[in-house]
Amino acid sequence: MKKFVRSFVAFLVLLLIIIPIIELGIEILPSNIKYKKDWMLKNSKRVEILILGHSHAFQGINPLEFDNYAFNLADHGQGLAIDKFLTDKYITVCPNLKFIIIPLSYQSLTTPAVYGVSKTQEMSYYVYMGYKDRPICSRLSYEIFYPDFTKYKIESLLIKQKSVFCTSRGQDSLSILNKRKGDWDDGEKTANDYTGTADWKLIRQNVEFLNSIASKCKERNIKLILVTFPATSSYYNNLNSKQLGLMHDTAIKTMNKYNNVTYYDFMEDKRFSEKDFMDGTHLTTDYGALKLTRILNDTLLSIH
Repeated sequence: MKKFVRSFVAFLVLLLIIIPIIELGIEILPSNIKYKKDWMLKNSKRVEILILGHSHAFQGINPLEFDNYAFNLADHGQGLAIDKFLTDKYITVCPNLKFIIIPLSYQSLTTPAVYGVSKTQEMSYYVYMGYKDRPICSRLSYEIFYPDFTKYKIESLLIKQKSVFCTSRGQDSLSILNKRKGDWDDGEKTANDYTGTADWKLIRQNVEFLNSIASKCKERNIKLILVTFPATSSYYNNLNSKQLGLMHDTAIKTMNKYNNVTYYDFMEDKRFSEKDFMDGTHLTTDYGALKLTRILNDTLLSIH
């Protein structure tokens, strides 16, 4: 029995030594969020426009189209809790920051910190961005505990294929028009999904996150730009009026409370045509994103 106990203890000690070594090796390999963390570490002092938020901003805003130096720190399923965390993390190390752009979407106030994506995404914020503390007992604190993601990164290294799917300034690099699916307009389904999965208990907390971002920006004389992104009619014609009203009311209340906040609603903007959309709610990077970013650039120049 004692021999077994000694062997078991030795095995645990070996694991405690090996796991951190393997984890360190895995974390060195590139991924979107690691790339963005490393980029900000090197270039934060140059940034004048910081783009946060979920996939609407990740796909729909091209930093290279701004007159001011911009970086896209958005990603899929990135909710207001993460936006608040990233604002707190980077606002003090971006001395030239003039604008923060954040999507205010139909689902923004009724979704958690990370939504619509796997736990892998949430783990990446813990591991690379320092979101919350990194508890030693939490699976979220170790990339090695996500075999599919780890396997993909290793395979990418071995066969020398990309494992970072964003441009040099952080925008999504995959959502181009010629990769759009034949049944691309999923607006009605998406509207129903965001309505059906809405958690109204999260509204108060998300409004607090938004207010915190606005307040931090005001302290540093930074303008906060809230944007509702263009969508197809199959999407906006199927939205719940109460939930949609919540979005608009929150935008108005935030602007009334903070004079550094401006809101732009492009949801039904007729300047956007079919080729501008990757699906019912996301823009193509080679058409829609270029158009929207140029509109935003002209807008920011007028209020700068």
